[in-house]
Amino acid sequence: MNAVKLVYLTIMAIVAVSIPRTSSYSHFAANGGGTTEDIDNIMMERCVKFGDETGTQWDCETIWSTFQDAFACKDQCDLKKDGYSDYIEKTHQDIPKDATLFWSGYDIVKDRAMDYSKNCAFVTLGDTLTGCMPDDLIWCGQESEDEVVAYNCINYESCENCESNRETSSMGSFWNQASSNLASLSSGTVSIMLSGKRENGAYHEDSFLACCELPNLQHEIVTVVRILLLDKTDSETCSKGTVLDLIEKIKDIGFDHSCIDDPDTLRMASSLKNIYSDVEYYFKTFELYKQRLTTVFDEQWKAEWESIIKGLSERAVVKDKDDIRMLTVATGQGNSEQNVIEILVKLFPNSKLKVDVVEPAKIQLDKFRGSARDIATEHPNVTFQWFEDTFEGYMAKRQENDYETKFHFLMCVHGVYYFEDWSWAVDQFYDLVLPGGVMINTIASGDSDCGKLFIKYREWEGNPTNLVISNDVTSYMKTKGLSYQMYMRRALNNITGVFEEKSTEGNVVLNFLVERRDFRVNAPKALLTKVLDFVTENSREEKGRRYMTCDEVDIVVVKPV
Repeated sequence: MNAVKLVYLTIMAIVAVSIPRTSSYSHFAANGGGTTEDIDNIMMERCVKFGDETGTQWDCETIWSTFQDAFACKDQCDLKKDGYSDYIEKTHQDIPKDATLFWSGYDIVKDRAMDYSKNCAFVTLGDTLTGCMPDDLIWCGQESEDEVVAYNCINYESCENCESNRETSSMGSFWNQASSNLASLSSGTVSIMLSGKRENGAYHEDSFLACCELPNLQHEIVTVVRILLLDKTDSETCSKGTVLDLIEKIKDIGFDHSCIDDPDTLRMASSLKNIYSDVEYYFKTFELYKQRLTTVFDEQWKAEWESIIKGLSERAVVKDKDDIRMLTVATGQGNSEQNVIEILVKLFPNSKLKVDVVEPAKIQLDKFRGSARDIATEHPNVTFQWFEDTFEGYMAKRQENDYETKFHFLMCVHGVYYFEDWSWAVDQFYDLVLPGGVMINTIASGDSDCGKLFIKYREWEGNPTNLVISNDVTSYMKTKGLSYQMYMRRALNNITGVFEEKSTEGNVVLNFLVERRDFRVNAPKALLTKVLDFVTENSREEKGRRYMTCDEVDIVVVKPV
């Protein structure tokens, strides 16, 4: 692996902590009150905060105006069914694969759904700009402008429940459309959280889940619907009660399903933290991983990358004396990057090489800066621009500063794991590469023992965060029509000690294999057993030591000229 990488900010999880969540899709005004006072400023402030914390920019004033236009000066119980479509379009965000979490049951499920989403990087409607702006607010319009109760045709005195016309009420129409839209954007595994202790059963036919979310899932991109049933009772389990009605509905609309009673994933959400949450600890696990590798492939690595870089000249993308632009993301202390710079200087000795370096961990960036000074002394044509930031932050700064530079060569060595939405990062990488340029992602091979463990573990825990493998990236590239080449390097990792409960090194290695902190202590016993059984079956013993293959793959994309 590349030298130390600091985990990239899990943006949606950060938003989940600091921006209020949508408390309930059916939590309408029931107390006779009118529109929330100062609703315009509240929603615009939330919009600005959302942009600041996600590194994105939004025209918040226009977004508010669009939202207001949907209900102001209108009968509060008779809106168009698509009245909020312009607002939803202006707040559009892509939703990561396997990340959508729907929930039903405000009083009993909401808080746990929010915790699960926050800790495991799932996305509820309240985690999106569409949902967080009107969170817990009340709003309605009024056809005739009475200055006593209305301003700009907004009714501040009394908003009706409109129970008989929920689909066309000021608030019901919104949550109907917003829920349907989130469903249409969901892909991969879609999760639903319910409670067996909910009054009248876990699943309600009059819920937004039934009317809006399930019917709008897309068969082309959703693979399975997963039910997480909390608080199972004698009458409500995955095999009885209203949950069976939900399962039948899922089958009727043509999706595969799974159902878990009182899932360990909820308990794990509060106890199992990824190893990147503590930078120093991650350094410790990574250094031990490197020490235990029995295969050193520097020469193979350099030969492969030199052949890749030569293509820049062969395609006439770069000629000697041309300026060359290079972007490197999640560099750590820059070991791999220095090798690439050495190759570029060798092949293009008269060119000026300008390198953008993006790395959020100051201690690692400072180490790279020290090496870079030596490089610049020996090769004055090499210059560096340093960004002590996440890739998300780097992209936001590019937008803010109208920084439009694109690159001949972009590399991200074992950095894809740290993005909450790695597919977004891959899209951005490709966009930043010049025609004829090269994009390289180095990642764990899904065909190795370690990669196969990633696949099984994310299924067992129900949380794919940080567990990305080469198969995921190449499958995504195929959907985008991107051609790629793969270069594999075999690596054996000495995992001796992982079965010994009191082995300090063994426990560190175990943590690294599943990317989780203090795994043996915090994991449910059943999960720990599954992991150790898998390691036993997929490792081999030689001279008293046990080994697993932890191969790495370079996924190389050459952008068409």
